[in-house]
Formats: sequence, C-alpha cells, structure tokens
Amino acid sequence: MIEYRNAIHYIAGGISAWVATLYPVLGLGLIITFLVYEAMNDWRKEDWSYRDVLEFLIGLFVVAAGLSIWRYFK
Repeated sequence: MIEYRNAIHYIAGGISAWVATLYPVLGLGLIITFLVYEAMNDWRKEDWSYRDVLEFLIGLFVVAAGLSIWRYFK
C-alpha cells in the first residue's frame, strides 16, 4: 500500500506543476491546499507528513523542469 500512496503524491505534485503552467493562481491554490492538508494531517495524526510533502515536491520539481525543458527546445 505504501508504494501506491507514494505514487499518488508524485502524481499530485506533477499535476499541480502542470496546472500552474496553465493557470498560475489555480496551481498555487492546489499547492497551498496540499500543504495545509498535510500540515493538518500531521498535527492530528503525527504520521510524519514531511515524507508526503517531499514526494509531492519531487513530483512538482520533475514535471516543472520537464515542462521548462520542453518549452525551451520547442
């Protein structure tokens, strides 16, 4: 089950990066919403949500970098 949960965080970060390139305000809203959700989740459960945030940020960075490279060479 852990592998699927990790993949979902990477995908959520990637989708947020993609949406942010199309609609910056909506992308920022998605990112802030995710971070607030994880902060609230960690506060209530203390389940080390920093791992989830790290996975989200890795997905965000990879997709944002990929889109930047794609647009540069296009």
